[in-house]
Amino acid sequence: MKTSKILGKVLKLYISDKIGRNELNEISVDENGAINDKYYKKNPNRAILISSKISYDLVKKNNINIEYGSLKENIIFDFDINTLNIGDKLQIEEVVLEIIENCTICNELKTIDDTAPQLLESDRGMFVKAIKAGIIKNDSLVYRVL
Repeated sequence: MKTSKILGKVLKLYISDKIGRNELNEISVDENGAINDKYYKKNPNRAILISSKISYDLVKKNNINIEYGSLKENIIFDFDINTLNIGDKLQIEEVVLEIIENCTICNELKTIDDTAPQLLESDRGMFVKAIKAGIIKNDSLVYRVL
């Protein structure tokens, strides 16, 4: 696959299990989602959630302090994912992810702050599907696939 210039890099990686959220240095993904995540094999088109530092900056500008991972994403990037479109593909090491859909706002965000759902209405994240499996590591470079 041919890639374009670097979009940015992976900032943080998370897996959710029955107990809570775990920040990891690397995660394995395949066509069923993020391996060992509680959403693995549930719905492959909604099993991996990506977000951006931009979303966290937005809530902090509105005096809401939250930790990375609070938006329940699996991957946080250092670039604005809102520049991506449905169908775009990202390459991270050997992994290729395809943007499937924008993440809808859920009422769980109200546990962060009553205004969080409105603030993040179109900025929470996107669901992606792994079309080429592999391992994603922190600080890995992210390319757009042409």
